[in-house]
Amino acid sequence: MPEVWQWVSAFGFSVVIVVAALVYLNMSNREMPGDTFNLFTKVGAVAVAFVAAFASLAAAAIID
Repeated sequence: MPEVWQWVSAFGFSVVIVVAALVYLNMSNREMPGDTFNLFTKVGAVAVAFVAAFASLAAAAIID
């Protein structure tokens, strides 16, 4: 049963990373209309958060 807890902890860590990224992006929502650089920065930050989340899930799969 310990592999189930590895997956649960990895999934919880992934959710924490994604929620933290979304909260940060919501708090830093001070861009001007038409500020495309800020839009690209936000999209990149969410992409990095998802990559980190899936990397933690992949690490749990490799460890298992």
